[in-house]
Amino acid sequence: MFFQVAALAVIIGWAGWVALYDLKNHLIRNRSLLFGLLVIYPLCYFIELQPMIDARIATLSGVLISMALLDLIGAGDAKLLILMLPWLESRNLQMSLLTFSILIVGHVLVFWVIARKIPTRIALAPAILLAGAVNLAS
Repeated sequence: MFFQVAALAVIIGWAGWVALYDLKNHLIRNRSLLFGLLVIYPLCYFIELQPMIDARIATLSGVLISMALLDLIGAGDAKLLILMLPWLESRNLQMSLLTFSILIVGHVLVFWVIARKIPTRIALAPAILLAGAVNLAS
């Protein structure tokens, strides 16, 4: 039990680091994503999360890559989403999308109130990671 709690603490710590770094620098570093792949993935298995690997994952990955190539979202955001896709529960996707949308609108509104302008770049990592957490928790 102790090791599962420690693994969960590492996962939450990594997510917090990625989110805060993205908020500060508008950048998701490849080192952080590599850490996610090499450390966080095995920890997810350790806490008994089951990945979902099917055609939907491949399709969504292709859509995300296309969106990154068209500059609709940042490449780091696309890679983070692709990294998270296998762990998301398909039956809880509506709640995750709602959470993601509310967080993005809230982020834009807070920025608009503080700076009096609409941001041209938005840090998506906090919304991506929190929506993923909501998905796994529900």
